[in-house]
Amino acid sequence: MRTNLPLYLKVDDYKAVMENMEFIKRKISETDSYIKELNDVAEREKELIDNWDALLSSVDEKIKDIERSFLSQQFI
Repeated sequence: MRTNLPLYLKVDDYKAVMENMEFIKRKISETDSYIKELNDVAEREKELIDNWDALLSSVDEKIKDIERSFLSQQFI
């Protein structure tokens, strides 16, 4: 059962709690920065992969055009 009684802490305990809370807040902020960096890297990777995919599709299409050209000339 929870009561709304005042909470008493020693000053030393209070300081330790506050220091720990500041440490945790710093770590959360650092982790948030890391996550943002990872998202940026992931976006750049996706952009590169999309570009490679487009390049490969273009090369594949050009090869098919060359094959069609050779096949049509064989029967002439």
